[in-house]
Amino acid sequence: MQLFKIVLLFIFLANGTSGMAQKRANSSVLTSVSYNKKTDTTHFTMIPRGSVAMKGDWKQGHYDATGRQYFFTRADSTYTTLAIARNPKKNYPFFKAQKTSYELVSDFYKWDSNFRVEKGYQQTLIKADSVNAYIIWRVFDNQKTDNFFIFGTRGDLLTNYLMSSQRLDLNQIVSFLEDLYLKN
Repeated sequence: MQLFKIVLLFIFLANGTSGMAQKRANSSVLTSVSYNKKTDTTHFTMIPRGSVAMKGDWKQGHYDATGRQYFFTRADSTYTTLAIARNPKKNYPFFKAQKTSYELVSDFYKWDSNFRVEKGYQQTLIKADSVNAYIIWRVFDNQKTDNFFIFGTRGDLLTNYLMSSQRLDLNQIVSFLEDLYLKN
């Protein structure tokens, strides 16, 4: 019982004072980042949305409230940017409870890619996997933007990982995103 009180006190204090909690639609997400040097893995925890284990030493950057994404950079600069978002399926305009996971992911892709095309970006579908319920795609322009996404599901959440890198080729990026999604 004493441990439970301490955990509740920690959550209350973190929500009220640390700036680590992101409030969205009457809910809060408490986050923490830790690096395990022995396993060379960074763990990013989003209470109550689960955690993501990322190979390597990643440093947390900013939080984008619009996309509800947490941004990271790798300490060795191998990867320019990695962003992580896990949000309740029910918060999206295309959500219907009777849809399969892959149907939701497909609708998520159509919804987000249409938005980006309307903003003047180009997009291309790289891979669609209906068995594992994910889609990998790319958004780019003629200037600086060159982002790769993997959209998927975990429980009642839609998952969005974004990666951009000047140092990796397409196969390395796709492999990294698939590995990250399938292991988390």
